[in-house]
Amino acid sequence: AIGFVGGSARYVTKRKMQRRLLVMEQQHALEKERTRIARDIHDDIGATLTQISVLSQLTEKEAGKPALVRAYSARITGTARELAQSMDEIVWAVNPKNDSLKHLVNYIFRFAEEFLSVTEVRLRKERPAALPEIAVAAEVRHGLFLVVKEAINNAVRHSAASELRLAITLSGNKLEIRIQDNGRGFSSETHDEFGNGLGNMERRMESIGGTFQLLTRPGEGTTVM
Repeated sequence: AIGFVGGSARYVTKRKMQRRLLVMEQQHALEKERTRIARDIHDDIGATLTQISVLSQLTEKEAGKPALVRAYSARITGTARELAQSMDEIVWAVNPKNDSLKHLVNYIFRFAEEFLSVTEVRLRKERPAALPEIAVAAEVRHGLFLVVKEAINNAVRHSAASELRLAITLSGNKLEIRIQDNGRGFSSETHDEFGNGLGNMERRMESIGGTFQLLTRPGEGTTVM
């Protein structure tokens, strides 16, 4: 009887410790996410609002020069559009309703469609017909999306491509996202120029337990996986 009582007490104590540890881990994850959101708001949105403010002041200062006013107004419009996109990304990343593979894939394709709709680059989409109900943590979703966003942005800005292929495949427990353009590829000088950006993408994937691979040759386009 004494052994039974002692064992029961030990079991109850162990369960309490496990629950307390789980609560502490959840609190730590929440604090980490709140810190990241605050950093994103400060760095991205704060800097963008400052840029809009400066451009507005320049527009007022050069009111008598229509060409400059048009140029500044166009930059304000573009910057405001980027700000709206950044806000949408932050809201999407922190909303727990989006913590699923389906929401991640849908958001990536929606971003690609909207981003390329104002360019001359055609988008080819390949995705699974159906996706299983798999939970994806906010940190992982956000990290994956930022790498995809950077890869698409680089392709549009630097590759001189006419077509971009975005393919997402799921095989067992392995998710692969492939961004492939038919542009000019990387020369050694270009690779050095974007070395930090590519390094950041690789480190971001490693931080969420993923991998990053880049395939490119001059004249043969670039593939990011």
